[in-house]
Amino acid sequence: MARILLLYSTTDGHTRRIAEVMATQWRAAEHEVLVHDVSLPLRSALSSFDAVVLGASVRGGRHQVFASEFVGAHLEELQQMPSAFFSVNLQARTPPKDTAEGNPHLQQFLASTPWRPSLVTVFAGKLDMRRYRWKDRLMAMSAMWATGDRVWPWSVREYTDWAAVRAFAEAITQAEAAT
Repeated sequence: MARILLLYSTTDGHTRRIAEVMATQWRAAEHEVLVHDVSLPLRSALSSFDAVVLGASVRGGRHQVFASEFVGAHLEELQQMPSAFFSVNLQARTPPKDTAEGNPHLQQFLASTPWRPSLVTVFAGKLDMRRYRWKDRLMAMSAMWATGDRVWPWSVREYTDWAAVRAFAEAITQAEAAT
């Protein structure tokens, strides 16, 4: 049984939903999991966990600042323990941006920090135009139309591959068990 800290940074809640799916899977396998919003103070020491997983969403072309701030504040500890990172962004809905190597947002995040998590991946997120401010709707519509995906101000589309989420969760527990 592993003790896993699962941190997330989200704008509209979808990254938290992905984190909860992973946590449910781990709890079913009798692992202890703390799911925590990285924008809030953490009351536990990282050393009290066997592994740390961080997920961050992208909005406006950038990951949430809370994710990079957490990594910067805990870099030394993160480098010395099993860790993983997942990015949630809409570019991940199409090849080759649906892979860690081909996703520019994930690569930009990794290039911005010396942290080298044991595992990294990218998941396509959810587009819920109804939740966005008008300016964000226009930006999202423009980006989606540029790739041939016709969306409207009321569009709601979920692109997340839930089997890939579960596979990543399993890969994390396998990697942690091997250490």
